[in-house]
Amino acid sequence: MSNSTTVVIKRALMIMVVCWIVGRVIGGVAQSTVDRQIIAYKKANPIPPDYHPPAATEGDDSETVSSTPAGADNANGVATSSAANV
Repeated sequence: MSNSTTVVIKRALMIMVVCWIVGRVIGGVAQSTVDRQIIAYKKANPIPPDYHPPAATEGDDSETVSSTPAGADNANGVATSSAANV
């Protein structure tokens, strides 16, 4: 026995709405849990009032640069381009 197209579409839409609602609820619970954990962590590990992060100096190029020459094979055997080494 086969179902008509309208029956299949109606059932699919109903299930889609139910799953969307369930997903929103689970996502809200997860977000709330993460927010509470972040607040608890910040309370347990406060940043000292006299802490000042180091300022980046002009010309500070502290980004990691690959030592593999352009065009050479990397560890996976894939040739690299010069843009990948920047």
